[in-house]
Amino acid sequence: MLTVKCRRIVWVAAIAASFASPAFPQSAIQARLVGAPMVAESEKWIVGGALAYATIKGSFNQYNISSAHSGEGVVAMEGSDWSAFAAYGDIAVIYAERNAKGQGEAYVIEPNSGSFTDSIHSITFSQRERELSLRWLARRMTTRFFTPYAVAGYTETKFEQSELINVGGGTGGGVRQFSYAYKGALAGIGAIAPLGERYGFRGQGALKFYRGTIRENGAVRSSAEGTGIGTDFFVSAYANVLVPKYITAEVGYRRYTLEGSSEADVTRNVLFATLGLTYRF
Repeated sequence: MLTVKCRRIVWVAAIAASFASPAFPQSAIQARLVGAPMVAESEKWIVGGALAYATIKGSFNQYNISSAHSGEGVVAMEGSDWSAFAAYGDIAVIYAERNAKGQGEAYVIEPNSGSFTDSIHSITFSQRERELSLRWLARRMTTRFFTPYAVAGYTETKFEQSELINVGGGTGGGVRQFSYAYKGALAGIGAIAPLGERYGFRGQGALKFYRGTIRENGAVRSSAEGTGIGTDFFVSAYANVLVPKYITAEVGYRRYTLEGSSEADVTRNVLFATLGLTYRF
């Protein structure tokens, strides 16, 4: 019995050691890490940019001035993104801009109805995101499996929502125009998990501290201004193609929420594909 217990202790210790100490030389671990997007070698520079295509599915809820649920809707959009970055060692500065357009439907509770089905509004959307962030790569905390990092910055999302109001099965109710704006700071953490020098995974989660404003037909409603905390996370797989460490392809999934107004909450689900070009010196 004692021998069995000793064997178990040795087995557990061996597993713990495999996590605590790298199975590869440090140089090999760093070589795998710098194959990831926007990662520079120690005390060296990397600059670059990327273009992306995205498909977006979203939903939203609307509330009246009494905070009662007054409507909900769905939207489908397609978008084109671009980003640029510069990094030295463990520090990277990243700017990203994302644009999308699409259509959807809003199911609105009409007065004295209590039902979402009496008025279905056709919607057109246009959206723009801008984000400037600073990323610190915790290279000294690198394990054989991943390297963590922290990110902080400023984010801004604006979108226009035009509703064609249907009345009695027709479209004689006119058009309502909404403008949404969410601005604020962001803070989050992430990790890069290389599987080799040319491919791997990465993921990130962040909180966004928004101040939100909604305008209807150009006028700000007093109840439509406020603050809230949104969430934003993504996971992706990347690979260096054609020329190792200079051209990077990436595909992934992103989900985020926009909070900051008492009259709406917004959710977006995104599938994206990115092609990036980098230069190291």
